[in-house]
Amino acid sequence: MATYLTSKRTLLLIPLIVLTVLVVAIFDTQPSVESLAPFDTAEIRDIEQIIADNSPAYGQQSESDLSLDSDSLNLLTNFALQQIQTLKGSAIRFTIDEDTANTRLAIPQSLGPVDFYLNIRARFAQQDGRAQLQSLHFGQLPVPLIVQRSVEKLAGFRLQAASPASQELASLRTNIKDYQLRNDRLYLKVQWEPETLEQIRTYSQQMLVPPEGQQRIVEYVRQINLITSSLEGQRRISLVTLLPELFAFAAQRSHDDAAQENRALLQAMSLFVTDTPLTQALSSSVSVETPTLPAIRTSLYRREDLSQHFINSAAMAASTNPDVAEVLANSKEEYDARLRSGFSFSDLAANLAGVRLGEIAVHNQDSALWLQSYMQTLTEESQLLPRPRTDADGLSESDFAESFIDRNSPAYQQRLQEIETMIDALPLYQEAPERQPQE
Repeated sequence: MATYLTSKRTLLLIPLIVLTVLVVAIFDTQPSVESLAPFDTAEIRDIEQIIADNSPAYGQQSESDLSLDSDSLNLLTNFALQQIQTLKGSAIRFTIDEDTANTRLAIPQSLGPVDFYLNIRARFAQQDGRAQLQSLHFGQLPVPLIVQRSVEKLAGFRLQAASPASQELASLRTNIKDYQLRNDRLYLKVQWEPETLEQIRTYSQQMLVPPEGQQRIVEYVRQINLITSSLEGQRRISLVTLLPELFAFAAQRSHDDAAQENRALLQAMSLFVTDTPLTQALSSSVSVETPTLPAIRTSLYRREDLSQHFINSAAMAASTNPDVAEVLANSKEEYDARLRSGFSFSDLAANLAGVRLGEIAVHNQDSALWLQSYMQTLTEESQLLPRPRTDADGLSESDFAESFIDRNSPAYQQRLQEIETMIDALPLYQEAPERQPQE
């Protein structure tokens, strides 16, 4: 009998022993890649330039060849990692040698007072005409090839079956037609669609809207409809006509979390000013009768584009991160200078002011409540955005280079500083509660 009980206890211990061995094999006390310092201004500008240089020609559907070396790839991927809340503090490192790439990713974990790391490493190599995954390790544990392929398929299926925004992101992913490793670089062949850069900006914002946030957005769209229904016959209205009543509505609903209300308000406004169907921001889990957005345009200083730049940047900063909002907005200006309507300092000013508004809107409860109170007193457009100078708008790439050389030149930095100084001098941005780290 004693022998039987001993054998039974041993059998019960086997799963625990196996689990312990797996944990020891997968997790480590030290990261395989050291976390990076916060991105400085020069690195942010480099990211903007990479995005702009690899953007499609406006209004065209064509294949483009992208080329990234290890430094550019590391800059882009680490910046992206820092914008995902669950991956904060993670770091990734690519090294490309001829037609082979090695990747190391360190993801911090914690269990009570104990900190440890999930260290992932992967090896890619050129095979059968394209770059393919050759090996994958979680810590010291190799992942069998069949498991790798199963995870890839499952991830793709879940992305396609998620919200409309996620599905659109998946469709952008499928636009990558080919990827190769050669000459110490990663080469991508991308099938660009018209407005791809704007799509990325919009879907980045919508992807981060949880179901409860989506329900809030519906309520703010209904409120926009209610306000604009009294403006029959008007085809364009100033933001000042709409925002005070919307923020008064937000104040009435802000019993526990004013930042969430402000975020939903700005996201609903972003859909409104860009004439984007509400259904694109909703997942299948939100089953409500969705109102139609009114067919009225908004403006700042009689310009619809300034209204769109301001609101979109505010919504992006409130939804993701101010750095992301600024990078995507400024990349688009660089792209416009090369291929579309030209670089515009007016648009840039609206982007920067919008980012500041988005920061204040969601920073913490005090800041969010203060903004709601202030916005209800709004009477002039100059309270949101300084009157723009138009002497350096619509600049082509060559005109921009002639006047400002590049984005790191003293002339450009001086103009940028002038814009930021004018924005910061406005009471809306100057008198906002001092920003403290969120709890």
